[in-house]
Amino acid sequence: MTTHSFNCLEATTDIFGKKVLEASAGTGKTFAIEHITTRLILQGITLEKILIVTFTNLATDELKERIRKAIENSINLLAEQDNHTAFSYLLSYYNDKKALARLKAALYSFDECQIFTIHKFCHRMIKEFCFEARIEPFHLDVLAANKLIRKGVKDFLKYRLDFKKFYPAQISCLFNFKDFDQFIQRLSDEISMKPSEDVSFFTTNTQQEIIDLFQEFPKDIEYEKLLEDFSKISINYKKTGFYKEDFPFQVKLLSEIAQSPEDASTFDKFLSTKCTIFNFLKETNQKAKVKELKDSLHYPTFFSKLQATLKPIIDKLLDKKLVLQALVHDMQPYVYKKLKEADLLQPDDFLHLMQKFLQDKSFKSSVQAKYQAAIIDEFQDTDPVQWDIFKGLFLESTNICSLYLVGDPKQSIYGFRNADIYTYLQAVNDIGQNNLYRLDTNFRSTPELIHSLNTFFSSNWLYLPRQQKSLVFHPVKSGADIRFEDEHKPLHFMLANEIPQIEEALFFPYISSEIKRLYKVENKYSSFAILVKDRFQEQKLQSFFQKVGIPCKARMEPLKDSLGFKLFMELLDAILHPMNPTKVKIALASLGFSENEFSEELHAHFFQYHQIQLEKGLEKCLAKLIYQPLKEKCLQQRLSADELTDFFECIDLYLSKFKQNELTKQSLRDFAFYVTSHAAGRIVSSENDAVEIVTIHKSKGLEYEIVFCLGLSFASKLSPFEKQEKEEMEAEKLRQQYVAMTRGKKKVYLPFIFSNKEKNTPMNLFFKSKNITKDNLIDYLNDNAQSYSYTNLEPIDLKETFLPTQKKLLFPFDYEEKFVSSRKILSFSSVATKAPVVFSEKEDDLPSSSKTGVIIHEILEKAIFKESISESWIEKVLQPTHLKGYEKQVFNMANLALTTPLFPLKNSLYQMNKETMYTEVEFLYSQDENFMKGFIDVVFLFQEKVYIIDWKTNHLSDYAQTSLENAMKLHDYHLQKKIYAQALKKVLHSENKDFENHFGGVFYIFLRGLTQGQGIYFSKDIHT
Repeated sequence: MTTHSFNCLEATTDIFGKKVLEASAGTGKTFAIEHITTRLILQGITLEKILIVTFTNLATDELKERIRKAIENSINLLAEQDNHTAFSYLLSYYNDKKALARLKAALYSFDECQIFTIHKFCHRMIKEFCFEARIEPFHLDVLAANKLIRKGVKDFLKYRLDFKKFYPAQISCLFNFKDFDQFIQRLSDEISMKPSEDVSFFTTNTQQEIIDLFQEFPKDIEYEKLLEDFSKISINYKKTGFYKEDFPFQVKLLSEIAQSPEDASTFDKFLSTKCTIFNFLKETNQKAKVKELKDSLHYPTFFSKLQATLKPIIDKLLDKKLVLQALVHDMQPYVYKKLKEADLLQPDDFLHLMQKFLQDKSFKSSVQAKYQAAIIDEFQDTDPVQWDIFKGLFLESTNICSLYLVGDPKQSIYGFRNADIYTYLQAVNDIGQNNLYRLDTNFRSTPELIHSLNTFFSSNWLYLPRQQKSLVFHPVKSGADIRFEDEHKPLHFMLANEIPQIEEALFFPYISSEIKRLYKVENKYSSFAILVKDRFQEQKLQSFFQKVGIPCKARMEPLKDSLGFKLFMELLDAILHPMNPTKVKIALASLGFSENEFSEELHAHFFQYHQIQLEKGLEKCLAKLIYQPLKEKCLQQRLSADELTDFFECIDLYLSKFKQNELTKQSLRDFAFYVTSHAAGRIVSSENDAVEIVTIHKSKGLEYEIVFCLGLSFASKLSPFEKQEKEEMEAEKLRQQYVAMTRGKKKVYLPFIFSNKEKNTPMNLFFKSKNITKDNLIDYLNDNAQSYSYTNLEPIDLKETFLPTQKKLLFPFDYEEKFVSSRKILSFSSVATKAPVVFSEKEDDLPSSSKTGVIIHEILEKAIFKESISESWIEKVLQPTHLKGYEKQVFNMANLALTTPLFPLKNSLYQMNKETMYTEVEFLYSQDENFMKGFIDVVFLFQEKVYIIDWKTNHLSDYAQTSLENAMKLHDYHLQKKIYAQALKKVLHSENKDFENHFGGVFYIFLRGLTQGQGIYFSKDIHT
C-alpha cells in the first residue's frame, strides 16, 4: 500500500478530504484527533458539525477532555502570539479576530460536541430523526424500551442494589432528592447507549480496607480527646470556605470508626458528610506561618495518617464518574434481560436498525445535513455493519468536507467482538489507496526500544489468511527524548526449557528478581506491568508476588461472579442433559432466546452437541457450539465482550485443569467447586504503587515503563472447528503480540519456551512466520545482538534474593477464615504504654512532630539504596514540606545515619550489601488469640545473621547510653523490639533455620544524637 506521512501540526498539511489515518502504537493518535478538530474549527466548521465516534465510553470522555484542552490552549497561544510556543498551523491566525472568535464559540458551546460511541450515535440519530424518516412503529418501540429501561433502573435500585459494594452515601452523591427523575433518566441513558465496561477497579472490599487501615490506631480513642487534638491542629489552617462545616460531628464519626471499623453504617455516615475535614487539613490549606504545637497531642499521628491513607480511598468512593460507571455496569445485565424478555431493543439492535433506515432517503439526508466533518476513531475494530453505516452516510455525501478513518490494522485484536480487519482493508480501498496516510513517529518509547521493535517486526508477519497475503510493516521513527541504561537490551528474551509448573518454577521467580533489580532505578512498582494470558495466570502470579513481597494489582474480578461462568455452566449442563427441556430452555434463555422462540430445531442442536462430545470429545463439541449459528447468530455474536472473554477462560480452565476431553456430571461439579473455591481466596490489592497485572486484550491503549509479556508463550486449549477460522485466530494472535510488545516505554521482556510439542502461542506463531525454530532461535538472537539480549532461565532460590516475604514477613494460611472471627489485629502502638512527648526548645533543631518523623523515614528509605546523598537532593525532597529551610540539618542527620559505623558491627549501612537489605518490611503473625501487625524500618543480612534497625526522631535531653536506656523503657521500645524479633523468629522457623544462630540483634538509632557522636542503642536480648 502507498502511504503518506501526516503531520497534524504543519500548516501545509491539508486537513480536508477523505483520509485513512494509520496510527501505529505510540504515535499520538489522540493528539492528532484533537488538533485536526481544532484546525477544522479554525477553518470555519462549528463544533456541533464535527462528528467523532470512538469505541468505548471511557474513550469518549478522554477525547472530550483532550479536545477541550486543545481548544483552550490554542486560544491562549493566539492571545499571547508567542512564535516559539505556537504550533505551525496557528501562526497564520495571529491577529485573526474571526479565528479567535470561532475557538471561543466552540469552547462556550462545548456541551454540544458530537463525540459518541457507535451505539450512542445510532441511538441518537434514530431518536432525533425518526419523524423525518416516518418510522412511527419503531418510534413506539423506542418509547416502550425507554419506559422499560426506566422501570428496570428503578427496580434495580429498590431491590437489587448490592450494598456490600456500594455505600448509600455513594448513591446519594449522584443526585439530590429534588431531581430524582433526572437521575433515573441519566442512568437510563447511560444503560441504553453503551456496552458494559471494565469496572474491576471499583470492586475491592472497601470495608476490609477500612478495617486494615484503622488497625494502626488504638481501639479506645476518645472523642473528647480527639476533638481537643483537632482544635489545636486547626489553628494552623485557613477557615475560609469551611465555616459551615460541622467538623466536630466528623471527628465524632472518625472516633467511632476507629473504635468499630467493621461497622459499615458509621463509615457511610462519614461519607455522607463529604469528608470535608480532609479538604480542610490539606497541606495547601495551611497558613503561611505554621505554629508548632507545644502541648502533646493525645493521638499525634491520627489525622496526618488518615489524610495520607484514608483520603485517597474516599476520593475514589465519592468520584461521581466512577460511581456512575460502576452502578451502570451492575444494573446493565438486569435491564438487558428485561428488554430481551419484552422483545425490545438493545444497543446492538440500533446498529442494524440504523443500517436499515439509511435506505430511507429522508432519514439519510437529515443525518448527512447535520455534519460537515466526521472522525471515526479505533477504526480497526469496526465490522461490516458499522462501515456500511459510515460509508452510506459520509463517503457519498457532498456535505462532508472532511472524513477521517483513524486506526491501526496491526492492533485489530477484537475478533471475538466481531471486529473485522478485512472491513478496515475494504474501507481503505473504498476511500482510495492514495488517501492512506500514516503517523510515523513514536513519542512513547526510547529510541533504543523503537529500534529493537522495528527490527523484530521487520518481516511481513501481518498475514491475512482470507486474502493469502501479508500487510507491509512500516517502521516508525523516534520522537521521544528519553534514555534508559541497563545491562540488557531494551528487548530482552526470557528463554526456558519446558518443565512442569514452568511459571512458578522459572518465569515468576525471574520476573520477580528483575523487578527487584530495576525497582532501585525506577523507585516505584507502578512502572512495571505483567501482561498475562488470562485471569488464572493472573491469580497464580498475584499469589507468588505476595510471597516475595511485591505489591501488585489487577483489573479482573473473580470468574465465579461473571456472567460468562454462569453461561458456561448452564450450556454444559444442557449439553449433558439434552433430554431435559428445562435445562435446554435455561441455556437458551442465557443466550437471549425468549420462551416463545424455543423450538424443536433449537432443541435438536443440543442433541447434536451431546453426540459430538461423546464421539469426538468436549473440545470439538465446544468448537461447534461457538462457531455454529443458532438462528443466524453464533455464540460470538450473541454474547457481550466480557461474557465471551469469561466464557473462553472457562473453556481453557476446564480443558487444562482437568486434563480430560470429556463431560460428566462429576467433572462439571468438580469444575464448579474449583472455580468458586479458588476465587474465594483471590488476592486484591488496594495499593497505589503496585505492579499492574493485566490481560493482553485489556492492555490495549495502556502504557508502562517496563513490560513483561508473559502471556505470549501460553496457548489457549481450544481451537476453532474449521481450518479457515483457525488461521484467522492465529493471525489475530500475531496482532496481539504487536499490541503487547508496544505497551512499553523503556524495556520489554519476551518469554519463549523450548518445547517438543507444537503450541500455537503468539510467540511460536510469530517465529514460525519468520522461519525461526527452537533449533536456530539462539543463532537468530546472537545475529541481532545489537537489538536483543536473552537470559536462559534457571531455578532461582528466592530466599537468597528476597526475605521470604519482603512485604509481609508472615501471613497465616488460614488468615481469611480467622479474620472474620472475633480475633483482633494488634500493633505496637495499640499495646504500648503511652509516654509524654518532649519537644525541642532550640530554634535550629528540627520541629518535633509526627510529620517530621514520617518525612525523615521516607528520606532514609530511599537514601539507603543510593551510593551517596547530596544537599541538593535533600533540598528537592523537602521543597513541598514543612521542613523546607532545614535542609542542612536533615542532610547531616541522614548522612550520619548511613555512614556511622554500627557498633558492634563496625560497618556502616553504606558498607553493607544492598542486595540483602530491605526497608519498610511489613509483618503479620498470630499472637495468642489475636494477630500482631506492623512495619520494620530496615532488615539487613550481615555475615549470615539478620539485623533490624528502627529509626527514632525522639528529642532527648542527651543521648548517652543511660538516657537511651531510659527512653527505651519510657516508650516501651523493649516491647516493640520483642514484637519485631518474634516476627523474624517465625520467618526463620518457616525456613527451618535456628533463630538463636541467625538473629544478630536490633539497632535503635536515635537520629538527633548522631551529631553528638551518640544515639545508637543495640540489643540482642529479646526477653527484656
